[in-house]
Amino acid sequence: MPQLSSAAQRQGVWRWSGILLIATSVIHTGVWVAMDPGFFGELIRRGVPVTTADGALEDSLWFEMMGVMMLLLGTLAHTFIKVTDRPLPRYLGWSLMALTLGAIIYPVSGFWLFLPQGVIILLGARRVQAAGGSNAPHTKL
Repeated sequence: MPQLSSAAQRQGVWRWSGILLIATSVIHTGVWVAMDPGFFGELIRRGVPVTTADGALEDSLWFEMMGVMMLLLGTLAHTFIKVTDRPLPRYLGWSLMALTLGAIIYPVSGFWLFLPQGVIILLGARRVQAAGGSNAPHTKL
C-alpha cells in the first residue's frame, strides 16, 4: 500500500481528529456536569437500578452517556491515527456529518460540532486518495 510522504504525514489537521473528538467529549461532559450537578446524588437517593420513570433523569443519563461514547470514539480514533499513521476512514467522516442532522431536529444543541470534525476526517481521507493510497480499513491495529 502506498504511503504518504513524511512531509504530507506531518501536515494536516486530520492528525488531530481523535483529539478533537476527545475534546468535544470533555466539553460535552463539562456542560452536563454544569447543567445537572446533582445527577449522581439523585441516582443514589433513588437507588440503583432506577425503577421509576423520570424524563429529566433519563435525559441526563443519555446526555452523559453520549459524552462517554464520544470519549471512547475519540480515543479509538487517536490510537488508529497513531498506530497506522493514516487519516481515519471516510465512512467515519460521513457518519459524523450525518449526526449533524440532529441539529435540524434540536438546533439548540451541540450536534453542529460534528460537522467540522466530519469535514476534517473527509479532507484527510481525500489527501490519502490524492497521494495514491487507499483509505480502506486497515489491519495494522
